[in-house]
Amino acid sequence: MKKWSVLLVLLLGCQKKDAPQNESTTPPQTSSSVSNPESHSSTSTMATPKPDSNSFFPLLEGSYWVYESFQNQEKQEGSREVDSIISAQATDSGFFAHAVEKGSEGDVLPVEYKVDKNGIVWEKRGKAPSFEAFTALSPELGKKVGDRSFYACSGSDSSIAGCALLQPYPGDDTKLTEDQRQAWNGFFLKKGIGLDVQAGVEVSRELMEYRIGLNGAVVKARK
Repeated sequence: MKKWSVLLVLLLGCQKKDAPQNESTTPPQTSSSVSNPESHSSTSTMATPKPDSNSFFPLLEGSYWVYESFQNQEKQEGSREVDSIISAQATDSGFFAHAVEKGSEGDVLPVEYKVDKNGIVWEKRGKAPSFEAFTALSPELGKKVGDRSFYACSGSDSSIAGCALLQPYPGDDTKLTEDQRQAWNGFFLKKGIGLDVQAGVEVSRELMEYRIGLNGAVVKARK
């Protein structure tokens, strides 16, 4: 499992909010059309989409998500992670959210998110030198974010309604090489919730509990 390094985040002039009190106990487009959020002009007249409780990645202040990792349906010890949105604000150059990822051993990793004019969510983790395209607020079938494309979660679905799968290859593609199958990694996103499952060939990272917004209800996603 990954271990996160410790680092504090400056909050763009906003007062830092504490992580949820119950946190200690519980706790897109072709690549060529995706614009780097660091190059946005503040004079643009396009409105930046703002994440809300209906988006597929609701970056609302006070939200948190608790994840556990599983292998062969068995929970992996020491795999608990709590992701919290510390602050969020809209600016002339985009929508910004500051988050922290807290591991089971207390290690903390700062994460920054930016939403550009096209509704693409960009992510910068820890000391990474730049942002990378992560997902979209409103997925569309076949639209790419980085090297992954959006698909419906079920092969029988003709559209993305409440669940979107972001992955590099179609799940039923019989032409995949063995290396491609071994490298498969998909992100299942649910509308109004965010990342529900990050699934790989052997290990999955699954959402156990979450809250959307400071006043949202605490929901047990899995028993």
